[in-house]
Amino acid sequence: MRATLLQLAVSFVVFLVSGLALSAPASAQDCAAPVCRSGESYRVGAGGPSPYGVCESPCRPPAPCSHYIAACPTGWTLDVPAGVCNRDLCSGCGVELPLCSADESYSRSETGPDGRVYGVCNHGTCGPGACSHQIKYCREGWTLQTATGLCQRDCAAAARPDLILRSAWLKTSKGVRTKTVRRGLPYYACFEVANIGTAASGPFYVGGGGLGVPRPPEQAHANLAPGASREGCLSYPTTPSAGTWRIGLTADSRGTVVEILDTNNGRTLTVIVRR
Repeated sequence: MRATLLQLAVSFVVFLVSGLALSAPASAQDCAAPVCRSGESYRVGAGGPSPYGVCESPCRPPAPCSHYIAACPTGWTLDVPAGVCNRDLCSGCGVELPLCSADESYSRSETGPDGRVYGVCNHGTCGPGACSHQIKYCREGWTLQTATGLCQRDCAAAARPDLILRSAWLKTSKGVRTKTVRRGLPYYACFEVANIGTAASGPFYVGGGGLGVPRPPEQAHANLAPGASREGCLSYPTTPSAGTWRIGLTADSRGTVVEILDTNNGRTLTVIVRR
């Protein structure tokens, strides 16, 4: 067990070193690099505003396979299906990512009723009848190149902060982590707020829902640099009745920060109130 933990720790440290190396390419040609190290296999992780992949070392039975979560450093975008970090357009590399998946073909673009431009991605080979297809939009901060079906990075949107709540947990009034709280007693809803964007956030607030209290709590936060994070706690002086409840926590609860995405600021924390 100790050997396995040590192996994972070494993998994590090496991954951090690799990320730092990627963030400072030696020349203008260094615009793409695999997210995993040489000799490792890549598995698709998750997309969305914070995409990541999973890198696995070769298995040596009976020892378990060593793996770690791998994300691109600031200024790079992960092509999730390919497992490749692409340096952003705003860094002079001119990175563009395909709108359609590898098993689809881009056919045309249209303008929706809301004025947004989308692309049409066909499935497989079109026969005499209509093609099976779906419409897709480029992610926020990217613009569809209608002639090619490629999404291109919007530099103005890239130079913005992006606040998220990485995790959330409960603490008793004495500062001890807990999964349950006693009915009618004070407790804390705690969190880690992070800036995963490419610009400083400026001051902001983190707010919580009004679970059993007349005034929802807020906590003021100072400027958060790109890639930085910090912990905080919201004070709840009492609880609702016994049962299972949920508190909604929101980074930039007053909406004062202009971000890359405003749809990834929230997190839900389960609160179990016991008698």
